[in-house]
Amino acid sequence: MNLASWTSPQQEDKNVVQRFYSFSWTDEEAGPYLCATISAAVFPGGDAGYGIATKPEDIKFDINMVYDVSKRDFVGIGTWTSEGVVEGASGGQEQSNHVGHNEVDGIRNVHSTGALWDDNDTIEYEAHAINNNGFNPFTAGGNWSIIADTGAYEDLKGQGIVTSSGELNYPCFYVTYEFVGDGHFEPQ
Repeated sequence: MNLASWTSPQQEDKNVVQRFYSFSWTDEEAGPYLCATISAAVFPGGDAGYGIATKPEDIKFDINMVYDVSKRDFVGIGTWTSEGVVEGASGGQEQSNHVGHNEVDGIRNVHSTGALWDDNDTIEYEAHAINNNGFNPFTAGGNWSIIADTGAYEDLKGQGIVTSSGELNYPCFYVTYEFVGDGHFEPQ
């Protein structure tokens, strides 16, 4: 018995992906047979979980962190809001590592990892930026990406451009970030 199958082109609208599948086989003694035609409507990002990613949408996070520089642990605590593919607001924590600091011209490569949460859901991010105007005040720009997520944000993917600024008012160092880019849900 030879088994063959084909898939017709999918039809899409804004929220539904519809696929048609046909399977057939040939039995040398009995001849060709049509086995089945299946139509499936899949709702991206829904409970169907067929591994179909939603279409990329704009995403923006505004993050405010406060570091207690007297602790020298480079851990910031703060708040966040977002709009676009994810709309939320709550608390956050960040670990920042300022590497390659040059006292003469103030250039720093800044690497930050953080977690944003609301209720029991979490988005973990990573950001890389270059600060080229000193420490207080400072501005920096670079890239960000989502590296992990849980709960309602599970399977969220995103990346984009980060801009940040900060100012020291000892013992607190206040940092604001704006993450702009696109994101989508991509079930595994």
